[in-house]
Amino acid sequence: MIAIDAARGWRLLALPPIWLGVLALAEAQARTCVMLAARGVRNMDAGEERVAEAAERQALMTRSWRVHLWTLLLTLLLTALLLAIR
Repeated sequence: MIAIDAARGWRLLALPPIWLGVLALAEAQARTCVMLAARGVRNMDAGEERVAEAAERQALMTRSWRVHLWTLLLTLLLTALLLAIR
């Protein structure tokens, strides 16, 4: 979009793909699927299994929220950079 000198409004269309890409990378780094964590399950290559222990479920949710926060911050930063570049 920068190469074709797209207007800043059109550059905002890059936000969803940036968000999805950052989310995928953050999930891979944290080794946490936020969709599974929200349901309280995990997949350890033998299919989905419910996380039984409350402490473990809470740790999984905490890690999931960190992934979401990291994704939000990095997406906003990258989108701001995309908008700032002339």
